[in-house]
Amino acid sequence: MFQPRVLIACADRSDRYQLAEILANSLATLDFASDEGETRTKVRALPPDVLVLGRLESGDAEIADARPGATAFEICRELKCDPRTVRTMILMIVDGEPADVEQAVLAGTDDLLLRPVDRRELLPRVDAMLAVKDVRDRRDPL
Repeated sequence: MFQPRVLIACADRSDRYQLAEILANSLATLDFASDEGETRTKVRALPPDVLVLGRLESGDAEIADARPGATAFEICRELKCDPRTVRTMILMIVDGEPADVEQAVLAGTDDLLLRPVDRRELLPRVDAMLAVKDVRDRRDPL
C-alpha cells in the first residue's frame, strides 16, 4: 500500500518537534529538513506529497540575516514552477503580517497557517491536502 510522505521544513528545532508531534497521528511518513539546502535536496530527490514549510535559513548567514524567511517563499515559488515538483502540495506557516500572507499566496502556496500554529488546524489541513493530492494523482497519473 502507498504511504504518503510529508516533509516538515523548518529551521527551528523546537518548531519541527512541535509540528512532528501534531502530525504523528497522520497516516503519512514524516521527514524533516532544517534549512534551505536540505529542503531543496530532499524535495528534488523524492518529492513529498505535502511540504509543511516554515521559516528557513540560507546556508549563508549574511543572506539569512538580510532577508529572514525569504528562502521559504523562494522555495515555494521554485517548486510550483518546476514540472517535477509542481504536484507537491505546500502548506506554508507564516507570521500574521499581511505582507507575509500576500507573499505566500503569490509564491503559490496551496494553503497557509498563521504562527503560532493551532494544533487543531494543522492535522486536518495536512490530511485534506493528502486527500486532494491522492485524487489529483489518480485522475492524472504521470
